Amino acid sequence: MLPESRPHLRVPAAPLAACSLSALLFLSACDSAPREQRESAARASAVTLSAWPIPARIDAFAGEPTVLPLPADTPPGVPQVRLDDGVELRAAQAFLSVTQAKPDAWLGPIGDWQASPSPTPGALRVLIFTLPPQAKGQGIWINQTRHDVQWLLSPRDIAGDSPAAWQPTLPNFAAGNANALARLRDAARNPLDRWRVRLLLDGMAADVPPTRFDDPTIESFALYIEQRWRVALARVYREDPAACLRFKQRLSALVEFSKTSILPAWPTDRPGLERLVNDLLGAKPGAVTLRVEQFLAEQPQGVVWVADDCAVLAADSQPLPTIGIANLSGKDALARAALGEELPSTELTPIPAYAARLLTVAGGMPQTPDATPKVSVALGKWTAATPVAAKPIPVEPPGLIVGPLLPDLSMQRWLAAQVGAPAADRSLNALVFRPAADAEGRRRWSILIECHTPPGEAPSAADRVSIYFGPPGAPNGYLAIDATGRVSRDPRESVIEGPPIIIHVQRAEDRWTCIIPLPDNAIERKGLLRLGLTRRDCSGARASWPRPLLPWQEFPSRALLNLDAWTGFPEAVKER
Repeated sequence: MLPESRPHLRVPAAPLAACSLSALLFLSACDSAPREQRESAARASAVTLSAWPIPARIDAFAGEPTVLPLPADTPPGVPQVRLDDGVELRAAQAFLSVTQAKPDAWLGPIGDWQASPSPTPGALRVLIFTLPPQAKGQGIWINQTRHDVQWLLSPRDIAGDSPAAWQPTLPNFAAGNANALARLRDAARNPLDRWRVRLLLDGMAADVPPTRFDDPTIESFALYIEQRWRVALARVYREDPAACLRFKQRLSALVEFSKTSILPAWPTDRPGLERLVNDLLGAKPGAVTLRVEQFLAEQPQGVVWVADDCAVLAADSQPLPTIGIANLSGKDALARAALGEELPSTELTPIPAYAARLLTVAGGMPQTPDATPKVSVALGKWTAATPVAAKPIPVEPPGLIVGPLLPDLSMQRWLAAQVGAPAADRSLNALVFRPAADAEGRRRWSILIECHTPPGEAPSAADRVSIYFGPPGAPNGYLAIDATGRVSRDPRESVIEGPPIIIHVQRAEDRWTCIIPLPDNAIERKGLLRLGLTRRDCSGARASWPRPLLPWQEFPSRALLNLDAWTGFPEAVKER
């Protein structure tokens, strides 16, 4: 254990100079991974917005503004807009950007949208014009390209005034949940997503939205998007009301991860959604529902992720992983899961529609030693498999490289079963090793930690690495070290008991490095160590190892390490 009576525990700095982890980690995925763009509220425009091609057919409402995102290769200047008869329409362009963005690990950066007549970095360029009623029957020319025009009817002229046609999709589990409603308020600040929030809260029943953007260009953009979706959904409802309800629920999906964690899980492919609404508005009668059913069939029916590789150890010390299963099928379903290929016919877990559950999985090991352990899952008829670390990782000289730490899962990455990459100037490298004996003759297992920082960033207690060992929630299963060298044993950052424990931190222009000994009680039976790391840096971003976390998760997954594999350095190494 770290001594409580020594307020300043200093570890010799010599190993740090000889063992910069950049030399040890050249084979690590950390150095080869693409750099993920970091969002910062300090920058004027923190979000890069992308457009999609202008469709061959433009949908228009007589006398209402049409707002079209312009592709990046559109020539500079305001595009010329003309009707087939040569009449030129008044047109304007604007550059939409997001300012004062704050990071949101799930939705992406949340900020205030504004329109400017001048280009700004990362802005979305849009073209704005209004088609007069007398233009019906004509096409429209944007610069030298002709587009057909489809004049859209009022949504209520298509679907009628029945309340069922405009039924909100907010599920009962989210009604009255303050956290879920706050998240939706944030999502509604994005004109690209306000229509989905309206589906949840008011069913997009009204021609005029309940809340409007202050900027008239942003409001026109959001309203044009909403009106096209209202017409498309009205067409679906007229053909098949039941399919329309399932469709709207998927487009505006919320998932209940827990009673306090209810978050959006709607489709994130914006170009794909644009193609979808374009198809629905142009489809012939009878083909609308077919397009909807095709879309629903293409969506993931569930999501499986590894919450913890070894939260539970069986009697034979085999790790039993904990996995998460989310049901996105739109209907209640029974789930089965097992380690290996064979799925049991018993031990069925009911998972309601748009809910998620955690399961601890038991089962056999792979048939061959080289096979990758995996968890097989069935949710109704849908099946999936995900790799797990179901065998202890041997720790051998000179040590086990830990990392890279992975940023929290966003909605988009979670749905796609992808992980993000750490920013190069916020990455963490670590090494689990057994150093030479100290003055008391003890060789204490330790972790060498190297945290990269933007050049010149001052050391701060806000830059904090947390080390978790043992099963989740284990007493005394936590240590943390910040960039100032202060050590804490309590995950509540504000709690400091007794005199502070300070560990020597070696600093460079772009990193800080330290060695922290592991408490003796961290090592379990048979030399096993369950280990997880998180880092929350000065920007507020969090990353973890061995698995990325959902933003609301408090504790990281654990990796199971076999310390008994450490047999000392070979003789050939000792002689050098």
